[in-house]
Amino acid sequence: MTGPDTDSSPRLVLNDSVKGERVLSAIQAELHSCKAFRFYVAFVNQEGVACLLQSLADLRDRGVTGRILVSQYLNFTDPEALRALLKLGNLEVRIAIEGSMHAKGYYFAYPHTERYIIGSSNWTASALSSNTELNVRVETANHSELALQIEVEFAKQFEKAQQVTAEFIASYEPIYRMARTAFNTASNRSAYVAEQPFAEAEILRPNSMQVKALKSLSNLRTEGKRKALIISATGTGKTLLSAFDCLAVQAKRILFVVHRENIARAALETYRRVFGCTRTYGLYSGSQRDQLSEFIFSTVQTLSRPEHYAQFPEDHFDYIVVDESHRAGAASYARFLDHFRSSFLLGMTATPERTDGGDIFRYFDYNIAYEIRLQQALEEGLLCPFHYFGVTDLTVNGEAVAELSDFKRLLAPERVSRVIEKAEFYGCDGGIVRGLIFCSRNEEAEALSVEMNRRGYRTCALSGQDSELAREVAILRLESEPDDPGKLDYIVTVDIFNEGVDIPQVNQIILLRPTQSAIVFVQQLGRGLRKLQGREKYLTVIDFIGSYTNNYLIPIALYGDRSYDKDRVRRLLVSGSNGLPGTSTINFDLLAKERIFESINSARTFLAKDLRADFNALKNRIGRVPMMMDFVMHDLRDPMAYIVYAKSFYGFARSIEADLVPSISSRGQKVLETLSRDGLNGKSLEEALLLKALIERPYILTSELKAQYTEKTKLRTSDNRWTSAYRSVNLRFLRENVGNRLVPIGEAIGLNWIEPRESGFARLSHFEEILREPGFESFLRDLLDYASFKFLETFSVENEKSGFQRYRKYSRSDVFRILGAEENPIAQNVGGYLIGPNKAWCPLFVTYHKEEDISATVRYEDEFLNPSQMKWFTKSNRTEASPDVQFFKTAESHQRVLLFVQKNNDEGIEFYYMGDVSPVPDTFEQTLMPDGNG
Repeated sequence: MTGPDTDSSPRLVLNDSVKGERVLSAIQAELHSCKAFRFYVAFVNQEGVACLLQSLADLRDRGVTGRILVSQYLNFTDPEALRALLKLGNLEVRIAIEGSMHAKGYYFAYPHTERYIIGSSNWTASALSSNTELNVRVETANHSELALQIEVEFAKQFEKAQQVTAEFIASYEPIYRMARTAFNTASNRSAYVAEQPFAEAEILRPNSMQVKALKSLSNLRTEGKRKALIISATGTGKTLLSAFDCLAVQAKRILFVVHRENIARAALETYRRVFGCTRTYGLYSGSQRDQLSEFIFSTVQTLSRPEHYAQFPEDHFDYIVVDESHRAGAASYARFLDHFRSSFLLGMTATPERTDGGDIFRYFDYNIAYEIRLQQALEEGLLCPFHYFGVTDLTVNGEAVAELSDFKRLLAPERVSRVIEKAEFYGCDGGIVRGLIFCSRNEEAEALSVEMNRRGYRTCALSGQDSELAREVAILRLESEPDDPGKLDYIVTVDIFNEGVDIPQVNQIILLRPTQSAIVFVQQLGRGLRKLQGREKYLTVIDFIGSYTNNYLIPIALYGDRSYDKDRVRRLLVSGSNGLPGTSTINFDLLAKERIFESINSARTFLAKDLRADFNALKNRIGRVPMMMDFVMHDLRDPMAYIVYAKSFYGFARSIEADLVPSISSRGQKVLETLSRDGLNGKSLEEALLLKALIERPYILTSELKAQYTEKTKLRTSDNRWTSAYRSVNLRFLRENVGNRLVPIGEAIGLNWIEPRESGFARLSHFEEILREPGFESFLRDLLDYASFKFLETFSVENEKSGFQRYRKYSRSDVFRILGAEENPIAQNVGGYLIGPNKAWCPLFVTYHKEEDISATVRYEDEFLNPSQMKWFTKSNRTEASPDVQFFKTAESHQRVLLFVQKNNDEGIEFYYMGDVSPVPDTFEQTLMPDGNG
């Protein structure tokens, strides 16, 4: 069978964030399968190497070699990048030290062809991921004239160039440092000025987040609102934002509440930068009890006690700021918040979600002034980029280190060696490590620190038992200069640095614990994402991935996806770095990636407790019972999960909010359940348009429906598609068992609410009756809106083929409904395919990896031969004379043969639509396969 052909013609290779394309991804795709490669680029920097480091390591492990030619032109090439390349061992690296070599070319060798990506992209993170670049990908035969010309030119320049060795790098590094110092002089001067004591207010300008948030806060106050919540990723400038807003309203007395004294001190200095000497500042925490200053900075541990908050009249402060306000649900926060009556209350947090189900939003009257999460903050350049490396945790004595491993195996010498090996291999920005290592337990952190110190590293372990002073001293040592005798390479800890601490110098984070929470993962990642003043920076993240059941949370956290939709998470994982903004990258070694996929397949993402927690969290956020579209609008869990669990979203909402969700008749519930499963599940659009139209008026012309469909999709539809949609929404497609016979569900419940009429469709009296049921219409409209959104969310004209979208998933029932079957035939033995009425169509359903325990007679050896051809088997016990074989051999263009594939049965009941296919002439073969008896 053949499908759409692959395209080997020349094409542009660009960075396009809208389409999710990067030059980097194109290069990675070639490295994944090439037999040899050559890079011919003027400039390479350390972050550029970091982007491709995992791909190059995979090539080394496969025994693939490469040649790298860079230049010393303008002394831009980074010596740390050269050091990283030498670590790999499978590369011959040379540098052109004379002239102004300015080439940008990437060459990949295959058994019969060569491919080139040539254009404007140097080997830097920005050139490969975010800059406006112009490159072309060309393919040619090995011995073509073009291939020969490129080979001769590369060889000529490579022979003239200097071999890169450790000695060369040592001699070149001072030259590079001198050039960088001259380039950064202005930045260094600015950084020096910023560190001086503040007598007068600085001239500070809000960043993009702060500008938008300040405008939103102003609008809320114009509307008479007195409370608001800001949700903003760590490192984006929340404290400075609050100071700007206090300045905007000319606040006279301010209370700033935090959960640690060191944060209170840092906030005080931030406000002093904005207001200068025009205000007085004081601490009310620990032994300090300043009640007279205009701006008071306090800790909740002190202020929550009645003897302390009672020192201030309830109207003493006109503006109150609660930092890390996701903690505000705690009783300690509630006490002082209930005491004070300020003119304005501002909450700030990076993660408003609470694991205990508490409602922090009510303290701020459900007014979310502004929200910016990690991915948007990266896109707007508010945080430094990160390069994530998911690596396989060590196998000790043949057993993988797993979640419940005993303590001795976690600290086995082999595992410590592997941690150090990977930390050195993936490196860090600038080459001088300032790292955090997160472990599972305190005793592990302490023992690891001792062992690393024994091996020559400078580390300390911190736990919740250490004082605040000890933590501050450790951070100062971590950020000190390399020649400082007290300098630390790493702080080894468990969870104490998840939030509320600012360590801008951190350039490497090592994760040695299973991911139990996407929230905690992002919090720990955020420790290293704050930008440094005066220079560019990136963060290296090394995540040791064992056989953990919660590995599926890693891509959810990295890509910021909160839908918990397995297919969506798989697509993101396959997309690599394309799903990230800016120059950040995500890399997994092969085994680690397999472990992630295994976890996604086995993950129980529809657990009642998780569904209930997310439902209540959204209810807390918006202050009412949420609907399906509320989950969509807040970019949260895909509400289809509630349908899978409870048959309809109404059913779930009613089960936990019986006092707020009205009761609907059993017939009305059956209608919602059937439509949720069939027709309004987002796999087609016609059903939603038809029902929406009939809610608004009693009759609709088919021509009007066609026009609406064309307006939304730019495509036309046929009459039979609308006939199929009618059967679905009138509950005549799906059937159920009644009295030992299968009947349409609409017939089983005595419902006939729509009928076809000449040139259109009309609603009947049953329609009026059921719409009058309290709550039914609102849940139906919500379902219709969701179905339309879900269909259009990933719709593209390019991928559309007569009702199906390539690479989208469909169940067998979806397929037969969209093809126009009068009733769902899956009660028949559909198996791998079913030829439709009048031989008009035949969908093929292929499970690519068969289970070992299935019958030998259905263990077909279907396989892709290349991206456009598949070897496929009919059902067993067929000969060349069988009717279905004859159908496939003689299928004409008007007879559709559609290919649907799933990787294995772990992916559920749905299959990816790969496209319409046609037989390859003269390739049919009648053969044998073993049965259960050999």
